[in-house]
Amino acid sequence: MMLHRRQEVTDTPATISLDSQYVLLRPSSSWHNVSNEACADGTVSTPSTTNHFTNQVGAYGTFSFIGDRIVLNGIKTPAGGRLQITLDGNETFNQDLTSSDAFSECAVLFDLNLVNGTHSVLMTLQAQNGTSTNTSSTPELHLFNILYFFPINGPTAVGNTGGQSSASRVYTIIIPAILGVCVVMGGVAYAYKMVKRTIFRFRYPA
Repeated sequence: MMLHRRQEVTDTPATISLDSQYVLLRPSSSWHNVSNEACADGTVSTPSTTNHFTNQVGAYGTFSFIGDRIVLNGIKTPAGGRLQITLDGNETFNQDLTSSDAFSECAVLFDLNLVNGTHSVLMTLQAQNGTSTNTSSTPELHLFNILYFFPINGPTAVGNTGGQSSASRVYTIIIPAILGVCVVMGGVAYAYKMVKRTIFRFRYPA
């Protein structure tokens, strides 16, 4: 179970745009966007924002970041639906996407404090009953932006790989291996040189 802690006042927020390369939305054909959209109740999450939305059950978005808090801003609608958040591949949260009245409303869809570090987030739209099959009205997932927070002096990065990049993992494995091979080869060369010198002295004593 992941440990959670309270937000520290020293944390710095950063925004991940859903249009960026760091967020993977799939299937891409099921996601649409509308620029500068306001909620039906007249409120706006952020000025000049873009609403990314899907009504396909099972559609998902994924990204990774380094930090200690994650916030998803979007819209709740009368159509409802359920947003399933899978954190770091092993912890699941479910959020109701139904608005409190007959109108859509800007809302914080998800807000969670975490232990500072690398985290992956998988966002999946489910039917209101929490399954992958819609049995009632068509659910809707509307996202404005993603905020993540990190300590002022801490590292920060985002990506869509769900954790450490494959390139980083490859370098982590290959570089020590190369160094190890170099050490072994150096040892072999030195041993060969010493053996050759010994043989030379044996054949041609002074």
